[in-house]
Amino acid sequence: MKARLLSLTAATAVLAVPAAARSPDGSAHTQPTVVELAGNLAILRGAGIGQFAPRMPLLCSEHTGDRAGLVTFEATVISTSADTASIAIADEHRERARLGAICEPRFVVEARTYRATLKSGQPDPSRPTDSSRPAEPKRPKVRHRPPHNAPYGKPIWLEAVLSGPADKLFCYWRMGEEGAFSELPMEARQDGLFVVSLVLTQSDPPPRSVQYYLVAQGPGGRFPVFGDPAEPRSLPLDAVPETHDEQLVVHAPPDRATHRKPLLISAEINKRFTRPMLCYRARGSGLYLKVPMTPSGPDQYSAEIPARDVVTPGVAYYIAVMDEKGIVREGFSSARSPWNVTVLQPQILSAESNRNRLSFQYARANHGADNDHWQNFDAGLERLFFGFLVARLSAAAWLGESPSGIKSAATGSDPVTLPHAASTLPIYVGRAGLDLNIGDYVGITADLDMGTFKSGAGLGYRASARIGDEHVASIEIGIEQIWDIDAGNLVFDVKKGTLRIPFGDDWRIVATAAQDRILTDAPKAIRIGAGVEVDLGSHFAVSLSGGAAGRKDQLGMSLNSGVALRF
Repeated sequence: MKARLLSLTAATAVLAVPAAARSPDGSAHTQPTVVELAGNLAILRGAGIGQFAPRMPLLCSEHTGDRAGLVTFEATVISTSADTASIAIADEHRERARLGAICEPRFVVEARTYRATLKSGQPDPSRPTDSSRPAEPKRPKVRHRPPHNAPYGKPIWLEAVLSGPADKLFCYWRMGEEGAFSELPMEARQDGLFVVSLVLTQSDPPPRSVQYYLVAQGPGGRFPVFGDPAEPRSLPLDAVPETHDEQLVVHAPPDRATHRKPLLISAEINKRFTRPMLCYRARGSGLYLKVPMTPSGPDQYSAEIPARDVVTPGVAYYIAVMDEKGIVREGFSSARSPWNVTVLQPQILSAESNRNRLSFQYARANHGADNDHWQNFDAGLERLFFGFLVARLSAAAWLGESPSGIKSAATGSDPVTLPHAASTLPIYVGRAGLDLNIGDYVGITADLDMGTFKSGAGLGYRASARIGDEHVASIEIGIEQIWDIDAGNLVFDVKKGTLRIPFGDDWRIVATAAQDRILTDAPKAIRIGAGVEVDLGSHFAVSLSGGAAGRKDQLGMSLNSGVALRF
C-alpha cells in the first residue's frame, strides 16, 4: 500500500510541472489544454483555468485551431492553481485522451450547443406562417407538466408527450443544485408518450431540491425541449419526516366475548396513520382475516368481527396501520403475538343449547381392610333454564361394610362401637336443588337431601362453591351432611374438593381430595384421586379417575367413573 501511494505521489509531482500550452504545430492557446499525460491523470494549462473547481465534470474535445471540436473523453477536476489544473480521466475514456485536447466544463459545452442551435437560422415553429401552407416543425416540441414537489423517500414520476422530428427523449437530473447531471432515457409509450421514474437517493444532510431538464433526439440532432443545463427545472424536496414518539393506536382490548355474537373492536388511531385494519383469526388457526376499520368519531375507528367467527374457545386479533410512506405497521399487538379473547357460551340459552343432562356415576373405595369398603351408585337429571340457572334431581346409594355401626335410636341407647365386627352400610339418598352461576367465574350449588338407612331415616343438605371457568381452570369445594331424624346425630358426613384444568377444547384433568364418615363412628376416611373428563362430541362425556383411600394406618384403592348424556 505504501509503495502504491509513493508511486501516485511521484506521478502527480511530475504532472504538476508547468509546461507551455501549445498545439501540435507549436502555437500557444488561451483555453485549458492537455500538456501532460500519465495513465488516467493529466495536466491542463491555459487562461481559462480560473473557472474550474475541484470535482467539476469536464468534456475534452479534439483540437481544431483555437476552438473545441468533437468531444473525445470526459474528466473530473482534481485541483487547480493559477493557470494549471490536475484532472482525472474517466476509466472508460483513458485510451481516447490525447495531448493538445481542449477541456471545458460540461455545462459550458451543453449551453454552447443549445445556443448554437437557436442561432442556426432555422425558422421558429411558434411564429405564424402562410395559412395556405402550414409550416412543418423543424424542431421537436414537448408537452410536460412538472410535479409540484418531490415526496421524500418516494420516486418521482415524469410524463411528457413528444412531437416533431424526434423519436427519443432523455431526462438529465441531479440531486441538489450542484454537480453533474445524470442521463436517464425515458421509456416510449403509445401516442408519443414518454415516461420515467427518478429514484431519489438519501443522503445526510438531505438535499433541498431535485433539478432536471429534458432533451429530445432525432435526425436533426439533440435539442433541449424543457429547461436546459443553465436553467433546469427545480423541484423542492419534502423534508425528512420527524420521528414521533406518540402512541400509534390507543385501544382497550376486551378479555371475553359471547359465543356466536359479533365482537366490536374500537380504537383511537394517530392522525399520522391511515387505513387501519383489523386482522383476526380463530384461536389455533393460521390464517388472519382482514376487515377495514371505518371512522366512528374524531380519530376513532371501529370494525366488527362477524358472529360466525366468534366461536369457542376464542379469537385472536391485532390492529395494523399505514404510515406516510405507505408502509404497513403493527399498531396494537402483532401477527406473531396477537391479543387473545376468550369466547364463552351465552348466559341465556340459545336454540342450539343442550338443556338437559342425564348422568351416572360409579365409585368404589377400599380403606385397607376386608370389612371396611363401600361402593357408590349416583344417577342424576339436570335441566338448564338459563345459562346461569340449573335445576336438578338425583339419587344415590352406598353399599358395603363398615368396622362399626349405629344402633337404632328407637331403643333410646347411644351408638355402640363394634371395632371388631363388620356392619353393612346400606344408605339411600334423594336430592333436589339448584345451581346458580354468578357472572363468568362463580357458581353456587345447594341441594336438599333425604336419606334412609338400616337404623332409620335422615335429613340433610349438600352445598358447594366453584371459582373459575371451563376455559382456564376451576376449583370446587363441597360438603354433604345428613342427620338421623329421630336421634339427631350425624350419620353421613362427606367433604370434597375438586380441581379441573382444561388441556384442550374437549378434555380436562381432574384432581380430587375427599374426607368421609358414613354410618360409622370410626375415624374419618381419606380419599385422593386424579383422572380425566372427555367430551365425545356435543352430547356425550365420560370421566375416569383413580387413587388411594385409607383410614388410620390402613391404605387401599379408590375408583371413580361416570358417563353423561346431554340432550
